[in-house]
Amino acid sequence: IEDDAPIATPRNIGTMLSLAKQNRDSILGICRAVSGLQLNDDETLDSLNHLAGQYAEKSSTFADIVKTSFVSSVSEDNVQSSMTALEDVSHVARQLSALIRRAELDENVSEKSRFHYLSPEFGDSWK
Repeated sequence: IEDDAPIATPRNIGTMLSLAKQNRDSILGICRAVSGLQLNDDETLDSLNHLAGQYAEKSSTFADIVKTSFVSSVSEDNVQSSMTALEDVSHVARQLSALIRRAELDENVSEKSRFHYLSPEFGDSWK
């Protein structure tokens, strides 16, 4: 029987995990939108390629931070560095979503809601 008290969970870990889930859902939607992509617009394809590369880079950085930071214990600093990396991933995911809307690749979005300024890809609409 160990008398050691369990290590307290950092307060921001729930927020980080929620943001990670939102990013996963967002990128799945993006993948569905571009799965049958047949564009002749080189500018859109170049933008898509550039943002996909950024997304892969930012996601890899986040994964590396999680792998190295959460090996033995979880601290507030670990969570904060993970949140910063995850926010970078979110930023690129919002840019990808905006590109899809501009290119009208997302067939599930009605014309009425296509360019709504409270959409997540526009970032914080209150700033």
